Amino acid sequence: MSNTGLPIVGAGLDYCRELAFDQPLIGSAPEGTRWILVEDNGRWGAKAPFASGLPGEVEQWLRGLERPGTRIHLIRRPIADRQGLANTRRVILAATPIDPEQRRMIELDVELDELARLDVDALLAGGSKPSGDPLWLVCTHGNRDRCCAKWGMPVFDALRERAPDRVWQSSHLGGHRFAPIVVALPLGLMWGRSDVDEITAIADALAQGQLEGIEGLRGRMCWPAPAQAAEVVLRRSEPQWGVDALVLDELVEIGPGRRRVGFVIRSGERRSVEVEEIVLPASPASCGDPPEPRRAWAQAPQVAMT
Repeated sequence: MSNTGLPIVGAGLDYCRELAFDQPLIGSAPEGTRWILVEDNGRWGAKAPFASGLPGEVEQWLRGLERPGTRIHLIRRPIADRQGLANTRRVILAATPIDPEQRRMIELDVELDELARLDVDALLAGGSKPSGDPLWLVCTHGNRDRCCAKWGMPVFDALRERAPDRVWQSSHLGGHRFAPIVVALPLGLMWGRSDVDEITAIADALAQGQLEGIEGLRGRMCWPAPAQAAEVVLRRSEPQWGVDALVLDELVEIGPGRRRVGFVIRSGERRSVEVEEIVLPASPASCGDPPEPRRAWAQAPQVAMT
Protein backbone atom coordinates (compact mmCIF):
# COMPACT_ATOMS: atom_id res chain seq x y z
CA MET A 1 0.00 0.00 0.00
CA SER A 2 1.09 3.57 -0.62
CA ASN A 3 1.12 6.22 2.11
CA THR A 4 -2.21 7.41 0.71
CA GLY A 5 -3.84 4.07 1.47
CA LEU A 6 -4.24 3.29 -2.24
CA PRO A 7 -2.84 0.11 -3.79
CA ILE A 8 0.45 0.46 -5.64
CA VAL A 9 0.65 -0.36 -9.34
CA GLY A 10 2.39 -3.68 -9.74
CA ALA A 11 1.25 -4.96 -6.33
CA GLY A 12 -0.89 -7.73 -7.82
CA LEU A 13 -3.66 -5.48 -9.14
CA ASP A 14 -4.39 -4.77 -12.79
CA TYR A 15 -5.24 -1.13 -13.27
CA CYS A 16 -7.25 -0.55 -16.44
CA ARG A 17 -5.11 2.55 -17.09
CA GLU A 18 -1.96 0.45 -17.19
CA LEU A 19 -3.54 -2.17 -19.42
CA ALA A 20 -4.56 0.46 -21.98
CA PHE A 21 -1.64 2.87 -21.68
CA ASP A 22 -0.56 2.47 -25.31
CA GLN A 23 -4.03 3.19 -26.71
CA PRO A 24 -4.50 6.56 -28.47
CA LEU A 25 -6.44 9.33 -26.77
CA ILE A 26 -7.54 11.39 -29.76
CA GLY A 27 -11.21 11.32 -30.63
CA SER A 28 -12.14 9.52 -27.40
CA ALA A 29 -14.05 12.28 -25.60
CA PRO A 30 -17.77 11.55 -25.04
CA GLU A 31 -19.99 14.09 -26.75
CA GLY A 32 -21.74 16.68 -24.60
CA THR A 33 -23.02 20.23 -25.02
CA ARG A 34 -25.11 20.80 -21.87
CA TRP A 35 -23.77 20.39 -18.33
CA ILE A 36 -25.60 20.13 -15.02
CA LEU A 37 -23.30 19.91 -12.01
CA VAL A 38 -24.63 19.56 -8.47
CA GLU A 39 -22.50 19.74 -5.35
CA ASP A 40 -22.73 16.74 -3.05
CA ASN A 41 -20.22 15.91 -0.31
CA GLY A 42 -21.83 12.62 0.65
CA ARG A 43 -20.74 9.17 -0.47
CA TRP A 44 -21.05 8.81 -4.23
CA GLY A 45 -22.48 5.56 -5.47
CA ALA A 46 -20.92 3.83 -8.46
CA LYS A 47 -23.75 5.15 -10.66
CA ALA A 48 -23.62 8.74 -9.40
CA PRO A 49 -25.40 11.13 -9.65
CA PHE A 50 -28.01 8.46 -8.85
CA ALA A 51 -28.05 6.14 -5.82
CA SER A 52 -25.76 8.58 -4.02
CA GLY A 53 -27.83 9.88 -1.13
CA LEU A 54 -29.46 12.86 -2.80
CA PRO A 55 -33.09 13.44 -1.82
CA GLY A 56 -35.52 11.47 -3.96
CA GLU A 57 -37.09 14.55 -5.49
CA VAL A 58 -33.65 15.81 -6.56
CA GLU A 59 -32.83 12.48 -8.21
CA GLN A 60 -36.19 12.55 -9.97
CA TRP A 61 -35.49 16.11 -11.16
CA LEU A 62 -32.10 15.09 -12.51
CA ARG A 63 -33.56 12.09 -14.32
CA GLY A 64 -36.05 14.40 -15.99
CA LEU A 65 -33.13 16.46 -17.34
CA GLU A 66 -31.44 13.51 -19.06
CA ARG A 67 -31.25 13.78 -22.84
CA PRO A 68 -28.64 13.19 -25.57
CA GLY A 69 -25.76 15.59 -25.17
CA THR A 70 -26.54 16.40 -21.52
CA ARG A 71 -23.88 15.62 -18.92
CA ILE A 72 -25.08 15.36 -15.31
CA HIS A 73 -22.43 15.06 -12.61
CA LEU A 74 -21.91 15.42 -8.90
CA ILE A 75 -19.10 17.73 -7.81
CA ARG A 76 -17.38 18.40 -4.52
CA ARG A 77 -14.52 20.12 -2.76
CA PRO A 78 -12.92 19.35 0.61
CA ILE A 79 -15.33 20.03 3.46
CA ALA A 80 -12.99 22.70 4.84
CA ASP A 81 -13.54 24.75 1.67
CA ARG A 82 -17.32 24.74 2.15
CA GLN A 83 -17.73 25.41 5.89
CA GLY A 84 -21.12 26.77 6.88
CA LEU A 85 -22.84 25.64 3.69
CA ALA A 86 -24.30 22.31 4.85
CA ASN A 87 -27.78 23.04 3.48
CA THR A 88 -26.60 24.96 0.43
CA ARG A 89 -25.41 23.34 -2.78
CA ARG A 90 -23.38 24.88 -5.57
CA VAL A 91 -25.04 24.29 -8.93
CA ILE A 92 -23.13 24.92 -12.14
CA LEU A 93 -24.92 24.99 -15.48
CA ALA A 94 -23.03 25.22 -18.75
CA ALA A 95 -23.86 25.25 -22.44
CA THR A 96 -20.90 24.23 -24.60
CA PRO A 97 -22.20 24.20 -28.19
CA ILE A 98 -20.18 24.22 -31.40
CA ASP A 99 -20.48 28.01 -31.76
CA PRO A 100 -18.17 29.63 -29.15
CA GLU A 101 -20.37 32.72 -29.10
CA GLN A 102 -23.23 30.65 -27.71
CA ARG A 103 -21.33 29.31 -24.69
CA ARG A 104 -22.95 30.00 -21.36
CA MET A 105 -22.10 29.15 -17.77
CA ILE A 106 -23.90 29.97 -14.55
CA GLU A 107 -22.80 29.26 -10.97
CA LEU A 108 -25.26 29.66 -8.12
CA ASP A 109 -25.77 28.49 -4.55
CA VAL A 110 -29.15 26.86 -3.96
CA GLU A 111 -30.83 25.59 -0.81
CA LEU A 112 -31.17 21.82 -0.93
CA ASP A 113 -34.96 21.90 -0.82
CA GLU A 114 -35.03 24.36 -3.76
CA LEU A 115 -32.89 22.30 -6.13
CA ALA A 116 -35.71 20.37 -7.78
CA ARG A 117 -37.46 23.62 -8.72
CA LEU A 118 -34.64 25.05 -10.83
CA ASP A 119 -35.48 25.73 -14.48
CA VAL A 120 -32.21 24.78 -16.17
CA ASP A 121 -33.22 25.84 -19.68
CA ALA A 122 -34.44 29.26 -18.57
CA LEU A 123 -31.31 29.88 -16.52
CA LEU A 124 -29.00 28.99 -19.39
CA ALA A 125 -31.03 31.02 -21.87
CA GLY A 126 -30.66 34.06 -19.66
CA GLY A 127 -26.99 33.57 -18.98
CA SER A 128 -24.13 35.63 -20.36
CA LYS A 129 -21.04 34.48 -22.20
CA PRO A 130 -18.35 33.57 -19.63
CA SER A 131 -14.84 34.97 -19.73
CA GLY A 132 -11.62 34.50 -17.83
CA ASP A 133 -10.10 31.37 -16.34
CA PRO A 134 -12.00 28.17 -17.26
CA LEU A 135 -13.66 26.00 -14.65
CA TRP A 136 -11.95 22.61 -14.22
CA LEU A 137 -13.50 19.24 -13.46
CA VAL A 138 -11.27 16.35 -12.37
CA CYS A 139 -12.73 12.86 -12.15
CA THR A 140 -11.91 11.43 -8.70
CA HIS A 141 -14.76 8.91 -8.60
CA GLY A 142 -12.94 6.05 -6.91
CA ASN A 143 -16.16 4.20 -6.11
CA ARG A 144 -16.65 3.86 -9.88
CA ASP A 145 -13.05 3.02 -10.73
CA ARG A 146 -9.91 3.11 -8.59
CA CYS A 147 -7.81 4.64 -11.42
CA CYS A 148 -9.83 7.86 -11.19
CA ALA A 149 -9.06 8.35 -7.51
CA LYS A 150 -5.42 7.27 -7.73
CA TRP A 151 -4.46 9.50 -10.64
CA GLY A 152 -7.18 12.13 -10.34
CA MET A 153 -6.55 13.34 -6.80
CA PRO A 154 -2.98 14.61 -7.39
CA VAL A 155 -4.19 16.59 -10.40
CA PHE A 156 -7.12 18.02 -8.44
CA ASP A 157 -4.77 19.06 -5.63
CA ALA A 158 -2.41 20.77 -8.08
CA LEU A 159 -5.20 22.71 -9.78
CA ARG A 160 -6.68 23.60 -6.39
CA GLU A 161 -3.33 25.06 -5.34
CA ARG A 162 -3.22 27.07 -8.57
CA ALA A 163 -6.79 28.46 -8.36
CA PRO A 164 -8.93 26.92 -5.60
CA ASP A 165 -12.16 28.55 -6.76
CA ARG A 166 -11.84 27.22 -10.32
CA VAL A 167 -11.66 23.46 -9.80
CA TRP A 168 -14.00 20.72 -8.57
CA GLN A 169 -13.80 16.99 -8.10
CA SER A 170 -16.32 15.27 -10.37
CA SER A 171 -18.16 12.00 -10.60
CA HIS A 172 -17.47 9.73 -13.58
CA LEU A 173 -16.56 11.75 -16.69
CA GLY A 174 -15.96 8.79 -19.00
CA GLY A 175 -13.00 6.57 -19.86
CA HIS A 176 -11.42 5.33 -16.62
CA ARG A 177 -8.57 3.77 -18.60
CA PHE A 178 -7.45 7.28 -19.61
CA ALA A 179 -7.15 8.59 -16.02
CA PRO A 180 -6.64 11.25 -14.90
CA ILE A 181 -9.57 12.72 -16.81
CA VAL A 182 -9.91 16.49 -16.82
CA VAL A 183 -12.46 18.81 -18.46
CA ALA A 184 -12.30 22.58 -18.98
CA LEU A 185 -15.66 24.39 -19.03
CA PRO A 186 -17.26 26.10 -20.86
CA LEU A 187 -14.77 25.15 -23.57
CA GLY A 188 -15.84 21.51 -23.37
CA LEU A 189 -12.26 20.26 -23.82
CA MET A 190 -11.26 16.93 -22.29
CA TRP A 191 -7.78 15.61 -21.53
CA GLY A 192 -6.51 12.24 -20.39
CA ARG A 193 -3.26 10.89 -18.92
CA SER A 194 -1.91 14.39 -18.20
CA ASP A 195 0.37 14.54 -15.19
CA VAL A 196 0.44 17.35 -12.64
CA ASP A 197 3.00 19.51 -14.45
CA GLU A 198 1.27 19.07 -17.81
CA ILE A 199 -2.20 19.96 -16.59
CA THR A 200 -1.07 23.06 -14.70
CA ALA A 201 0.75 24.25 -17.84
CA ILE A 202 -2.42 23.56 -19.85
CA ALA A 203 -4.48 25.57 -17.35
CA ASP A 204 -2.07 28.51 -17.48
CA ALA A 205 -2.17 28.51 -21.29
CA LEU A 206 -5.97 28.30 -21.48
CA ALA A 207 -6.27 31.29 -19.18
CA GLN A 208 -4.43 33.19 -21.95
CA GLY A 209 -6.58 31.75 -24.76
CA GLN A 210 -3.94 29.25 -25.91
CA LEU A 211 -4.28 25.48 -26.25
CA GLU A 212 -1.46 23.25 -25.04
CA GLY A 213 -1.22 19.59 -24.08
CA ILE A 214 -2.20 18.42 -27.57
CA GLU A 215 -0.87 14.88 -27.05
CA GLY A 216 -3.15 14.44 -24.05
CA LEU A 217 -6.21 16.07 -25.65
CA ARG A 218 -9.01 13.53 -25.99
CA GLY A 219 -11.23 15.93 -27.85
CA ARG A 220 -13.60 18.88 -28.04
CA MET A 221 -16.81 17.40 -26.65
CA CYS A 222 -19.20 19.38 -28.85
CA TRP A 223 -17.75 17.67 -31.95
CA PRO A 224 -18.19 14.07 -33.18
CA ALA A 225 -15.23 11.73 -32.63
CA PRO A 226 -13.77 12.04 -36.18
CA ALA A 227 -13.67 15.84 -35.88
CA GLN A 228 -12.12 15.59 -32.41
CA ALA A 229 -9.35 13.43 -33.84
CA ALA A 230 -8.85 15.67 -36.88
CA GLU A 231 -8.36 18.73 -34.68
CA VAL A 232 -5.56 17.01 -32.78
CA VAL A 233 -3.91 15.89 -36.04
CA LEU A 234 -3.92 19.47 -37.35
CA ARG A 235 -2.76 21.05 -34.11
CA ARG A 236 0.23 18.72 -33.94
CA SER A 237 1.54 20.41 -37.07
CA GLU A 238 0.48 23.96 -36.21
CA PRO A 239 0.42 24.24 -32.40
CA GLN A 240 0.38 28.05 -32.38
CA TRP A 241 -3.36 28.28 -33.09
CA GLY A 242 -5.48 29.76 -30.31
CA VAL A 243 -8.06 27.70 -28.46
CA ASP A 244 -10.93 28.62 -30.79
CA ALA A 245 -8.94 29.11 -33.98
CA LEU A 246 -10.58 26.21 -35.83
CA VAL A 247 -14.19 26.27 -37.00
CA LEU A 248 -15.62 22.90 -38.03
CA ASP A 249 -16.80 23.31 -41.61
CA GLU A 250 -17.14 19.83 -43.10
CA LEU A 251 -17.52 16.22 -42.00
CA VAL A 252 -17.95 13.86 -44.92
CA GLU A 253 -17.96 10.08 -45.10
CA ILE A 254 -15.61 9.12 -47.94
CA GLY A 255 -15.56 5.38 -47.34
CA PRO A 256 -16.24 2.73 -44.69
CA GLY A 257 -14.77 4.00 -41.43
CA ARG A 258 -13.17 6.98 -43.17
CA ARG A 259 -14.03 10.69 -42.91
CA ARG A 260 -12.81 13.94 -44.42
CA VAL A 261 -12.91 16.75 -41.88
CA GLY A 262 -12.60 20.36 -42.97
CA PHE A 263 -11.91 23.42 -40.84
CA VAL A 264 -11.89 27.14 -41.48
CA ILE A 265 -9.20 28.96 -39.54
CA ARG A 266 -10.13 32.31 -38.01
CA SER A 267 -7.66 33.94 -40.39
CA GLY A 268 -9.83 32.72 -43.29
CA GLU A 269 -7.60 29.88 -44.43
CA ARG A 270 -8.93 26.36 -44.78
CA ARG A 271 -7.48 23.01 -43.71
CA SER A 272 -8.73 19.48 -44.15
CA VAL A 273 -7.58 16.08 -42.99
CA GLU A 274 -8.78 12.54 -43.50
CA VAL A 275 -9.15 10.22 -40.54
CA GLU A 276 -10.05 6.56 -40.31
CA GLU A 277 -11.36 4.24 -37.65
CA ILE A 278 -8.79 1.68 -36.50
CA VAL A 279 -9.04 -1.51 -34.48
CA LEU A 280 -7.13 -1.67 -31.19
CA PRO A 281 -6.18 -4.56 -28.93
CA ALA A 282 -8.84 -5.56 -26.41
CA SER A 283 -8.72 -3.86 -23.02
CA PRO A 284 -11.02 -3.54 -20.00
CA ALA A 285 -13.30 -0.50 -19.76
CA SER A 286 -12.82 -0.42 -16.00
CA CYS A 287 -10.65 -2.11 -13.40
CA GLY A 288 -11.68 -5.75 -13.03
CA ASP A 289 -13.76 -5.85 -16.21
CA PRO A 290 -13.02 -8.40 -18.95
CA PRO A 291 -11.12 -7.08 -22.00
CA GLU A 292 -13.30 -5.83 -24.84
CA PRO A 293 -12.48 -4.90 -28.45
CA ARG A 294 -11.59 -1.23 -28.88
CA ARG A 295 -11.69 1.16 -31.81
CA ALA A 296 -10.21 4.61 -32.25
CA TRP A 297 -9.73 7.35 -34.84
CA ALA A 298 -6.38 8.18 -36.40
CA GLN A 299 -5.02 10.11 -39.36
CA ALA A 300 -5.58 8.12 -42.52
CA PRO A 301 -2.25 6.97 -44.04
CA GLN A 302 -0.69 8.55 -47.10
CA VAL A 303 -3.02 11.52 -47.10
CA ALA A 304 -1.58 14.98 -47.49
CA MET A 305 -3.25 17.81 -45.57
CA THR A 306 -4.43 20.64 -47.79
